[in-house]
Amino acid sequence: MNRRLALLALGLALTTGSAVAQEGLPSVVSSLPVEGWADELRSLAAAGSALDGFVLPPLPVGPGEAPSWEPARGALKLVYELFPEIGQVWLRLTLTAPPPGLTEKDIEGWVALLADDVTGGLGPALTGIILEPDRGVPDNLLQLVVTSISVARKTGGNAVQIALPCGDADRLGLSIAAHVDRYTVETDGAWRQPLQHLSDLKILRPTLWLGREDGRRSAEEIYLETMVAAVKFRADMYAVWPETPEKVASLLALRDRLRSKIGTDLSILVDELPLFRLEDNSGNRPPQAVFIDETFDTVMVLARVEAPPSKTEPWHFVSGTGEIYEARGFDPLTDEQPQGVAMGTANIVWDRSFLLLQARKSRTYDLRFRKTVDVSARTALSVSEIIARWQRYDAQQGRRLRQYSATVQMDMHFQPPGLGSGFDIALHFQYFWKNDGSRYWEQTSQYLNGIKLPQKQTLPLPQLEPDKIVIRPLEIKLVDSYVYALEGMETIRGRECYVVSFKPRPDAAERLYSGRIWIDADVFRRAQMLLVQERSSGSIVGQTELQSYEQVTGTDGGQWDLLVRSNVRQKMLAAGREFLLERRYRFSDFSCNSPDYDASLQSAFRSDQPMLTETAAGLRELAKDKTGERRVRENPGSSIWSLITGLIYDGTFDFPIPMAGLSAIDSDFLHSRGQMSTFWAGPILALNYSRVDASSLTWGGDLYLSALPRRDRVFRDGADVDSEEIYYFSEGLGARLRWQPKLWLSATATGYLNYERYVPTKTTSSAMILPRNGVTLNPNLGLMFTSGGYEANFDLSWYDRLGWRSWGMPELPEKPVKTYLRASGRLGKQFYLSSFVRFGVDLGYYTGQGLDRFSCYQPSVWSSPKIRGIPSGTVSLDKAASLGLNLGFTAFDLIRFDGFYNFARCTENMPGRLPFNFQGLEFDFGTIGPWRSYIQGVASFAVRGLPTEYKSRWSLYLLVFIPLSR
Repeated sequence: MNRRLALLALGLALTTGSAVAQEGLPSVVSSLPVEGWADELRSLAAAGSALDGFVLPPLPVGPGEAPSWEPARGALKLVYELFPEIGQVWLRLTLTAPPPGLTEKDIEGWVALLADDVTGGLGPALTGIILEPDRGVPDNLLQLVVTSISVARKTGGNAVQIALPCGDADRLGLSIAAHVDRYTVETDGAWRQPLQHLSDLKILRPTLWLGREDGRRSAEEIYLETMVAAVKFRADMYAVWPETPEKVASLLALRDRLRSKIGTDLSILVDELPLFRLEDNSGNRPPQAVFIDETFDTVMVLARVEAPPSKTEPWHFVSGTGEIYEARGFDPLTDEQPQGVAMGTANIVWDRSFLLLQARKSRTYDLRFRKTVDVSARTALSVSEIIARWQRYDAQQGRRLRQYSATVQMDMHFQPPGLGSGFDIALHFQYFWKNDGSRYWEQTSQYLNGIKLPQKQTLPLPQLEPDKIVIRPLEIKLVDSYVYALEGMETIRGRECYVVSFKPRPDAAERLYSGRIWIDADVFRRAQMLLVQERSSGSIVGQTELQSYEQVTGTDGGQWDLLVRSNVRQKMLAAGREFLLERRYRFSDFSCNSPDYDASLQSAFRSDQPMLTETAAGLRELAKDKTGERRVRENPGSSIWSLITGLIYDGTFDFPIPMAGLSAIDSDFLHSRGQMSTFWAGPILALNYSRVDASSLTWGGDLYLSALPRRDRVFRDGADVDSEEIYYFSEGLGARLRWQPKLWLSATATGYLNYERYVPTKTTSSAMILPRNGVTLNPNLGLMFTSGGYEANFDLSWYDRLGWRSWGMPELPEKPVKTYLRASGRLGKQFYLSSFVRFGVDLGYYTGQGLDRFSCYQPSVWSSPKIRGIPSGTVSLDKAASLGLNLGFTAFDLIRFDGFYNFARCTENMPGRLPFNFQGLEFDFGTIGPWRSYIQGVASFAVRGLPTEYKSRWSLYLLVFIPLSR
């Protein structure tokens, strides 16, 4: 008589509403055979077997054949007749390949009927469906079956779960990650690699373990091995094939024996921070599962020791708390104690395959948990014990909190280089969280600079990369890859908290975070967390995130420790230049363990609102296909293109200059993991390639070409000397190297070859000797500091003009200054009064040495220093000190305004000219235009102080971005 048994691990709550199994201890279910399943059920019922569930006989299904559901219905009916209190029932389907000649339409129709049958005709009585594809079943058919059943259960209000072999889940990856609830594993197969890969991708689900007795291991031994493996891979079910009814009773007896020993007051501790562990004299640790109580008075360790009969070396129970423990050892298979124990030392000699060790404190007091204790006593806890207690609290909550939903507002503020006054984005979501790892974000509204956009409209600027708009708050697991230190005590929102710092171990291979965690000293819940990543990838080159957690009351009256606020500061790269991005999340209106959760989520799936789901690659769009089914858009594309049109008017010409072209960003240019930025607008072309290496270095190159000259004028005695006017063109090619030793500090070294060309105007005298066209070498060094929202920049540039010669009028030639220096410093801070109202202040100082007419500072809308209000082609400055104020707001939810005021103390590059005070205004605006476009403009005006000979007082530019593709 063939019989399969499945072991449920880790005490997961069953979706059918059955009682939660004791934490960390597998429960036993029986898998019914194809033949004689009715007799099997009756014999188990007659024996009074205390089983927790059943797996129905395997049923083959495949395209082209209508499955017969009568055996499954009959088995379901008899199961509930004989075992009315049974916890779960699983349907097992074997998917076969389609026969030759079957059309795609026929296959799709069959799959639709299958999904309706298993979620409608059978679904309400089922816990889940175990789907096992035969060899030869194409991946697209398997994916279609899984997604169709998943969509059918969501739209039909059915909570039936889907289990898929881990190898198939690993192969299909993100394409079905949102639809699978369980992975199945065969213990005699190659399961470790795919499970490890799924774990690395952060899409690991509870696992359903399948196996059979192989002559080497009994069902009881496989059961115990499952418990040990469950610590890392979250075993949910395990099936074996015992051959006699006695083995069922033996396995149930083992289960009950473990439950009596471990007890209901112990919780499993994930053995990644080894506060308690079993090891030998050499420090080797066998596979083990650790169970602890609230005060660490009792610790149970189940280990696969595999000791030969001749082993005399003892196993040691090691505690990181500094407490003394007394231990007893048991053989979990027989409940015997074959060897004695050295009391007080927690050492034991063992000659069996498994060891169940029970350790108890020799002194059973722990005043540190009493609320009356003072701070000095609390700080006596070791950092390992504090972290372990928090992990236990967090793990317990994770098992009791089945799901929750919340309203989320995400505000984002940033100013990429060369794009006016910056952008403010607000997105509103309904967030769905479930303890199986699924996370969904339903977007309910979106705003750009306070202007509400239609839901189906993408943000129109190419600089707004889709995968950078929404980045979920970080979730990290503090494991033994980190080094911890207790920093002391602080009060957070009226609660005394331990402050524990953490940083990656020096040998950690993956990119980890450093930071601090504030842990409540009484209940050991997380109150606050600071996460810092100084090395990242892609456009993000570093970030800090401050998370705040508070107690939230759930629908069921429970208290839950949940994230309510998250403030993120990211250093980004665009066109090889750094800028600061500020992001803020606010969670509210929580609904925890609500019976309406599934209905709300299904409503979101059926709606036309944009949705996102969390995958190993980050948040990805959950888009609807032509059939209305939501699917993960795995590759959102790396390039974004926009059409540009507009005009520029400033002091260079007496007429506006039209512009038209393209703007694009490719964040994975030619699959090089580097970013290519392109801006072509008629007479201007700017290219940049940047790549962030695994180290703290960023390297790249720039190319700048312009057919738009700078009109360089000379003023003497209050008049424009037009006979000495010159058009000045400049193009550049260079390399950039950026080093970020700390998140708050970065250094950038650049080297450029600038080609400079000088052309006479219509009024230039024929006697005027023009400067020589040629190349200038230009190395630069820049430092950037960011702290507390302040940003400081310091730049030093050196120039060497090759082949430079005297120039000017013959009677008054200019001295040929071949080398010169420029130095500048800037300090700024933006204050956000609300999501779309901000106030800012900035200071700047610019100076140099050896500056002449063509090397001094010439402020403009496009160049540095950006003294707002000075048109290009007017003043030429040796030195300048500036103070800037700005205020931004949104008017009528229609148009964004940013006003700037500049006061500057300037020194002109002319003999005998005295320093002058300048005041200028600038108005930036942005609004949504037709064809999903974004219209951005700048108007600049010199209010006071500009010398009267400079007749031009206005600058204006207008750009329209029309998105072409994403």
